[in-house]
Amino acid sequence: MSYEHLHSKGDSFLFANNFDEAIVAFEEARIEADQQGNSFEYFLQTYKIGYCYFRQNENFLALAHFTQISLMYSPKTPEDSALYYLSFLEELVITQKAIIEKFSEKELENIIAKGGYLNSHLRKRYMYVLGGFFMQRLEYPAAKANFQESVNIKTKDTFLEENSWYYLGWVYEQLMEHNRAIECYGYLLSRPLSHIKPELLYYYLGNNYSLLKQWQPALQYFTASIEGYQGTKYASSVYMELGNCYKRLGRIAEAEEKFMQALNIAEEYREEPEFLVIANLSLGYLYKLQGKRSLTKKYYELAHDITIRESVEFVYTIQVIDLLASYYYEVGELSKALKLVNSFLEKHKETPLWNENNTAFNYYINVLADQSEIYVKQWENTKQLDNLEKALQSCSRLIDESLRWYNNLSSEKTKLYYQSKIRSNLELSFEIAYSLYEVTGKEMYFRKLIEYDELSKSNIFKANLNRNQTLVSQGVSSELIRRESELRQQTSRIRYYLNEKSSVLNDSVIKTLKIELAETQSSLDSLMKVIKKGNRNFTDFTLTAENKINTNIKDYLLEDQILINYFLTKNALYILSFDQKVEHITKVDLESDFIRDIIKLRNKIMVPSGSYFQADSLKSFIQLSNSLYIRLLHPIKNQIKGKRLVVIPDKEINLIPFEVLLTDTIFSRNAGFDQFPFLLHSNSVSVLNTKRQLVQSSRKKILRTQFVGFAPDYSIHNRKSNNLVQFVSLPGAEKEVINIKDFYKGKAYLEKEATKEAFMRNATKADIMHLAMHTNLSDMDPMNSQLVFSVSKNDSTGLFYTWELYGTHMNADLVVLSACNTGSGEISSGEGLLNLTRGFFYSGVQNVVATQWAVTDGASASLVNYFYKNLAEGVPADLSLQQAKIEFLQKEDPLKHHPYFWAGYVSFGKPATLSAHIPFKWLWILPILLIVAVYLKIKKR
Repeated sequence: MSYEHLHSKGDSFLFANNFDEAIVAFEEARIEADQQGNSFEYFLQTYKIGYCYFRQNENFLALAHFTQISLMYSPKTPEDSALYYLSFLEELVITQKAIIEKFSEKELENIIAKGGYLNSHLRKRYMYVLGGFFMQRLEYPAAKANFQESVNIKTKDTFLEENSWYYLGWVYEQLMEHNRAIECYGYLLSRPLSHIKPELLYYYLGNNYSLLKQWQPALQYFTASIEGYQGTKYASSVYMELGNCYKRLGRIAEAEEKFMQALNIAEEYREEPEFLVIANLSLGYLYKLQGKRSLTKKYYELAHDITIRESVEFVYTIQVIDLLASYYYEVGELSKALKLVNSFLEKHKETPLWNENNTAFNYYINVLADQSEIYVKQWENTKQLDNLEKALQSCSRLIDESLRWYNNLSSEKTKLYYQSKIRSNLELSFEIAYSLYEVTGKEMYFRKLIEYDELSKSNIFKANLNRNQTLVSQGVSSELIRRESELRQQTSRIRYYLNEKSSVLNDSVIKTLKIELAETQSSLDSLMKVIKKGNRNFTDFTLTAENKINTNIKDYLLEDQILINYFLTKNALYILSFDQKVEHITKVDLESDFIRDIIKLRNKIMVPSGSYFQADSLKSFIQLSNSLYIRLLHPIKNQIKGKRLVVIPDKEINLIPFEVLLTDTIFSRNAGFDQFPFLLHSNSVSVLNTKRQLVQSSRKKILRTQFVGFAPDYSIHNRKSNNLVQFVSLPGAEKEVINIKDFYKGKAYLEKEATKEAFMRNATKADIMHLAMHTNLSDMDPMNSQLVFSVSKNDSTGLFYTWELYGTHMNADLVVLSACNTGSGEISSGEGLLNLTRGFFYSGVQNVVATQWAVTDGASASLVNYFYKNLAEGVPADLSLQQAKIEFLQKEDPLKHHPYFWAGYVSFGKPATLSAHIPFKWLWILPILLIVAVYLKIKKR
C-alpha cells in the first residue's frame, strides 16, 4: 500500500478521533516513505503521530516526535519550513511555561516570519499553536488574532475547530470583551456532540454575564453549570457565584443558602489553600449580608492570612485585598486600609496586571480606586495637600491601566459597556484634579481637567471617525474598504435580528444567526489584520491619557463663539468654557432633582396637550426652564453674552433643547410664547459630541453648492413594501423640498423617485442633502436605525440602515434630517447621545441638522424654508437655524408657538458656512446686468 493511501487512511481515523488507529496508519506511511527516500513525507507522518499523541494527552511522546523533526529535519522548501517551524512551536507550547517566557521576542518573530503554510489543516494548526504560544505568554491581543485566523480556516478536524473557538472565547474573556466571549461559548453549545463539557461552557457563560452585571442570565447559566459539577470540589466556586447572583437580585435568603453550600464543600478540601480562601470569603459574604461586621472582618482577615501564608492563585489574593480594604474604608479604619493597599500595590508595581486574568484585573482596578478614595478621605480629615496629590497619582495609574485594556477591545458593544466603568474612574479623577486646581490654582491641574473630560466623551464615536478617515486617507485599497464595509453591515444586520426580532424567531434560526455572527465577526477581525499588515501607515484610534487635544482649543473658535463643555458627576456640574481669550471652569453643586427636572421639562415640550396654555401648566414650565438655565448657564452669563454657543453636553444634559431655557421669570404671564425670554433670542446653539469635531479641518468649498432633496410618498410605500409598519403620509415634506429649490440649484426626488438607490447615487455628489421622511429608531443599536425611502423595483422595503454609511465617503457640508426623532436616541455613560446623526459624521459630513422629537410636517416645512433662506445668504447653519426659529415665532400661527413645534431642530457638529449664492431662478438676470455694466463703462469713456 502506498504512503499516500496510508496517509489518507490515517487522516480519516484522525478526523474520527480514533487516534490509536491513526497512529498505526501514520506509522506505516512513515515506514513506506522512508523506504522510498521521501524525507518530507517521513517527517510529515512523524508530525501527525506526534499530534495524535498530543490529542491523547501523551505529551512526552508528542514532544519526542516534534523534537525529532526540529532536530533532524533540514528545511529546503516553503513546505519544509511550514512543517519545521510548526513542530518547533509545538515543542514550545508543550514544554513548560518557563521555557516559553525565556524565548526572546526576536526569536519568536523569526519563527513567525519563516513559517510557511502547507495545507489548510496544517495552517489551521499553525495559527492555533501560535495562539496558544501567545496565550501562555499572556499576550492576549496577539493570541486573539491567531485564534481568529484559526477559526476562519475550515477543516474536518472538529477537535481543532472547537478548541480554536473555546480558546478564542477565553482570550476574549481575558480582554474583557464579554459579549464576544458569550458569542464564542454560545456557538460551542449550539454544536452537536461537542467534546467540551457543557457544564464548563455554562460556567463561563454565567461568569461573563455576571461581569456584564446581567444577573438573571448569569443565574440561569450557573444553575445549569452546577448540575454537571455536583459531587466535585469545583461546585464550591459555582455556589459562590450563585450566591453573588442571588445577592445582586435582592434574594437574600437564597444567597445565604448558596454561600453556606459553597462553604460546606470548600471545607471538605481544606488542604487546598484556594478552597480555604473560598470558605472564609463565603462566611465573610454571609455575615456581611446579615450585618454582622465583626464576623465579616474576622473571616476576611483569615482569608487574607491564607493568601500571605500559602501559595494561592493571584486572582484570590487580589480579590481578598479589594474586599478587606473596602471593609476597612466603610468602617473608618483608614490607616489599615491604606497600609493594606499600599503594601500590595508596591509589591506588584512592576507586574503587568492588565495582562493577568480578567477577573484579577477587575479587582486590581478596584484596589487602585480604593487607594485614591482613601487618600481623598484623609485629605478631608486632615487638609494635608500631599494626600490629594497622592490621590491624583493613584488616579493617573488607575486611568492608564484602565485605558490600556480598553484599547485591546474590538467589540463596540463591549467598549460601550466598559466605558461606564472608565467613566466612574474619570469622575473620581476629575474631582480630585478640580480640588487641587481650586486649592493651588496651578495650570497643570486645569490641563488635567481638560484631559479627563476629553477621555470621558464619545470615545467610540472618535474611534469610528478616525477609522473611516484613515481608511480613505492612508491608501487602503477600495476593494478592502468595500469588503470591510460589507462585513460591518453584515454583523450589524445579524445583531439587529438577534436583538430586536428574537421574539418572532424560532430557536433553530436564532442558533444559526449566532453561528453566522461569530463567523462573520471573525472574518472582519481577520480582514482588519490584513488591512493593517498591508498598510503600514494605518493606525487605529487608541484611547490614552496622551491622546488628547494637542492644540489650543481657542485657536479653532471664532470671535463670536464660546465653547461650553459640561462634565456631570453624582453631586456636581462642572462647566468648562473657552472663547478666544479666556479658559475657565465653574463648579455648580447640584441637588438630587437635577436629572428629574431635565426629564420633566423635555416631557412637557415633547407631549404638548390642550392644557399647555393653562396657568398651572405654564407656571410649571416656566419654573423648570428657568431653574435649569440658572444651573447650566447663569454661572457664565457674562461670558456668553452675544456669543454663539457651541455646547458639548454630558449624560442627560444631551436631552435639553437649550434654546427653550428661560433667562428670566419676570414677564407678563399673559404673554404668548413668542414673548417669552427664551435663550433663543440671545444666543444660537450648536451641539458637538467631542472637542475633536471642533478641530477637524474643513474641506475646500466648490464654487456652486449642489442641493439634493428627498420626500417619499408613503401611500405608494404602504401598498408595495414588505414592511409590517405602515407610515403616515407627509404632505408637507414635498412642499418643504420643492421650496428649497428656490434657493439652490439641484435635484428634488419626490414621491416614487425618492428611493434608496437615488440617495446612494447622490451620496458623494451633493454639498447639501435634505431628507424629509420617516425614520425607524433602534435604541438598542443606533447603527440599526433606518431612514424610510420609497420602495422601488429593486428594493421592496425602502429601508436605509445607518450602518450602510460605513465605507461611504460623503462630500456634503450639511445634511438636514427633517424626519421624526433623527436627533434623539439612548444616553450612554461616556459616549453621550447615540443617535442617527453618527452615521453621517462617520461618512465625512461635518454638520447635521436633525430633530429631537417627532415634528409635524406642516410646521417643519415653514421652519425649514426660513432656515434655507438664511443659509443661502451665507449665514452659518447655527445662526440660520436660530433666525429661522425667531421668524417662525413672529410669522406663524400662535397655536404653533409652543416649543414643541420649533425647538426640536438642533444643529449637530461643526456649523457649516456655505457661500452666499444667487437663487437659481434669478440667474437669467446676470446677462442683462453684464450688458448694463459694459454699456456704463463705455459711456463713461
